[in-house]
Amino acid sequence: MNDRQISYQVKFRGAIQQLITGVESKLTKSEVKVVDYYLANADHAGHSGKEIANAIQVHPSTLVRLAQKLGFRGHPELKQYLIKFASQSADASERHQHTLSQMEGSVLQSTINQEIEHLRLISSAVSQPLLDESCRLILAANKVFINGQDNTEGFAEHFSRRLNRSGIDAETVSLGRSKLAECLTASQPEDVLILIFNNTMNEMTEKLIKIARNLQLQVIGISDLSTLSVPPDVLLLRIYRGETKGTKSVSPPLVITNAIVRNLTVLAEDRVMQGLRRFEMIRALEN
Repeated sequence: MNDRQISYQVKFRGAIQQLITGVESKLTKSEVKVVDYYLANADHAGHSGKEIANAIQVHPSTLVRLAQKLGFRGHPELKQYLIKFASQSADASERHQHTLSQMEGSVLQSTINQEIEHLRLISSAVSQPLLDESCRLILAANKVFINGQDNTEGFAEHFSRRLNRSGIDAETVSLGRSKLAECLTASQPEDVLILIFNNTMNEMTEKLIKIARNLQLQVIGISDLSTLSVPPDVLLLRIYRGETKGTKSVSPPLVITNAIVRNLTVLAEDRVMQGLRRFEMIRALEN
């Protein structure tokens, strides 16, 4: 067994132990048996509930009850969470070493050079007409919903605040089922859903696009998606944030969102300036 496999199993077991903390006393003997099986067999996370139940001689409903006690709708959701948690929790030392290997000479100068390179690549993928089209969709919307996945959540929150200051009704949306439903219930056709995500079209991204399509929302994607393609009804602003293993650049998504806000001022100066004046007035009243 190599170091990567060991790291995966450690992360997997850590996820289980974190989930059961505080509920151990509420678990039945059969449910404890399932937990023990997972702790001892991280590689079997991909097996079906029926296969696991047969292996440890418990009824399949035991796996369902255990998942529900841990806060999931059923066993498939628990299994999906565990696999995702373990696979995405890359070993920190490995990422750190990879980042250091990209540094030559001064760390500060190397970091600046890498950021400059990432920014330079934006102009080769995102054109002014594409930026204009994104802004026109935003201006035509009654409301803008922004979703940031994984380590892009901070960008989504920052972008939402910038839009609100400019008089655009914007709100970040969570991936939690109930919270997502609550936010999108008030949406109207032609509203905009902005997805900020990394270099993979994961299952949740695809679900959000499907939901938006059913609600007749316009979808704008901001992503360092490179080789894969998005559905034709998604307007993609393609950026580059660096290699998967290394520390992701923070400049490209911030520059793109800042460019959108500034471009809105050019396309709808009166509306944006009115929003900014209103924001400043309210902030002054707070003080």
